[in-house]
Amino acid sequence: MSPVTHIGQQYQFYLAEIDVHVLVENHCDGVIVRASCNVSERRKAKFIRHLAAEGHIPDHYQWCAETASSPSSHVQWIVDSSWLGIPPELTRRTTRFMRRLIIGGVVLWVALFALIVLLAR
Repeated sequence: MSPVTHIGQQYQFYLAEIDVHVLVENHCDGVIVRASCNVSERRKAKFIRHLAAEGHIPDHYQWCAETASSPSSHVQWIVDSSWLGIPPELTRRTTRFMRRLIIGGVVLWVALFALIVLLAR
């Protein structure tokens, strides 16, 4: 495994099997893992081993993953979903799309209603 050279790097993950968003912050004095909800100790150890094996965090965390939440492991787990936010550009784009969709639906409804009224005569 190659050593991690990206101190201060952040990685975002989504664990679909347990529906948890995770932000991993790699610092020189340890790793901070922010999860959107609580995760079991077994799952924490498995995730830490996976991060170390993939090179997102230093390799030595792969071997001490069984004690992932102990204070001496330098891996700090925090239940915090404040980092999950919707970017303003995405909100603007979605709002623009929904306005066009609703206006188009209203125009189509009025046109079909007018057609029904004209055909009923």
